[in-house]
Amino acid sequence: MTVAIARRIAIALGLVLAAATAGCGSSSASDKSAVTRLVDDFAAAHDRRACDLLSPLGLADVYGAGNATQGRAKCVAASPRFRSGPVTIIQVKFHGSGNSTVISRNPQTGRHYTVTASKYGSHWLIDRITSP
Repeated sequence: MTVAIARRIAIALGLVLAAATAGCGSSSASDKSAVTRLVDDFAAAHDRRACDLLSPLGLADVYGAGNATQGRAKCVAASPRFRSGPVTIIQVKFHGSGNSTVISRNPQTGRHYTVTASKYGSHWLIDRITSP
């Protein structure tokens, strides 16, 4: 995994955290709390624990070229290089009771990110991190 990808993941962590605390959109208080906790934990994780906060879809998409098992192994291997970064939240939306989309901007680079989190059973996990 390249350092650039690790940086994108770290920035996305910050984006999700900021989005969860922004409070835009509609969702239950417990969902907002759970997403906030997810983002707090993901942003604070500078090790393999961050990988546990990505859904199988997220692991496959970000690290595994479509394969969650390979994605997890690559995520764990990259995890010592995870770093956080500042973000500005532009928009937060909850879609029904199980999906959240956050659009954020890194003020240092001007780069925008879209982070999608979904509810799996009773837990929220990160599905996708993209940058147009």
